[in-house]
Amino acid sequence: MDIEVAGQVVKTVDTFNGAKGKPHGYVLPGTTDGKGELIVRILANPAAPDKNPAVCGLLLFPDEARVDVKAVIANRGPRPLAEVLPTDVEPQYYRDRGKYFAKKAYVPRPLPKFAETRGKLPSPIYDEDPDCVAMYWKAWELAFRNFYEPSPGSGFVSAFIDAAFIRTSSCGTPAS
Repeated sequence: MDIEVAGQVVKTVDTFNGAKGKPHGYVLPGTTDGKGELIVRILANPAAPDKNPAVCGLLLFPDEARVDVKAVIANRGPRPLAEVLPTDVEPQYYRDRGKYFAKKAYVPRPLPKFAETRGKLPSPIYDEDPDCVAMYWKAWELAFRNFYEPSPGSGFVSAFIDAAFIRTSSCGTPAS
């Protein structure tokens, strides 16, 4: 992604390969214009295969602040003048979610059941170790237990398979 400050690209960041899975941040200079405004834009880099840049937050510090990125990530840095964090942008993000997809609403359909679908699944042949074959079928059975329907108003338009962790939110209705 490209980070543009006051109309100039000041940093290009590879968020997938360069920073994947670790907290990171960047300190970039910026000066307000004649109206006292500072415009910061996050843009897809023209060469990027993914045209959907994602940012977890933006903090604006005064020029005299000594900003250490690691300290800020650990909540030990100076107080920002302004900040935009996920809680500030989530409502709009979720409101627009899926607007470019053809399917706009969830149409309830029965969730697939393992017993009824097993005959359509690839069947392994591994006579040397029947336990491996049993494990294969058990994995499918467990997967089918984790199909869910989206909750009304969630914005989801399709049934989905959960990662099988303990559910702490009301994203969907458990499969029966």
